Amino acid sequence: MHKYDYSFLKDAVPRNIVNLTNIIADLRSREEFRKLQYSDAFESLRQKAIIESVKGSNAIEGIVTTDDRIRDIVAGAVPITHDEMEISGYKDALNLIHSDYENLDLTQELVCRFHRMIEEETNRLDAGQYKKNGQLHYGIRAGWKQTGEIQTCCGKKSSGKHGTADIGVLWSKAGF
Repeated sequence: MHKYDYSFLKDAVPRNIVNLTNIIADLRSREEFRKLQYSDAFESLRQKAIIESVKGSNAIEGIVTTDDRIRDIVAGAVPITHDEMEISGYKDALNLIHSDYENLDLTQELVCRFHRMIEEETNRLDAGQYKKNGQLHYGIRAGWKQTGEIQTCCGKKSSGKHGTADIGVLWSKAGF
């Protein structure tokens, strides 16, 4: 029988890092136990997080509806208006993240997939595609006072150093 010698690893990883990984492993096992023990509470918290994320993210885009209607759409109600269709698409993308996050790698294809999910009911031609033309966006505050502007460019122009084509690379380099 072969005897493996791992003594070379003794000082390779700092002791505090080993201790932290042990603590994380312990917390994860406790979390799994708690999820089983309090599954209804965890599911309720997950649903609340999805509703709040859908509400907040869409409000940033200027898409606002009642809390009750957002809850209905998240629960599966059929969207009626253009805004509700975008809310529903965002909910679908968020559900994919929540259900399959362990298998998702941030790539251009995934970003386009999320965009397609969000836009397919309201903008089928451009859903899942990079912009073909740049746009100019203005920030407006109360009193119609311009607060600044953001110039966007099309996917081709931004697909170079640190552009949209590099998003997966930058995400990986950032340690995500």
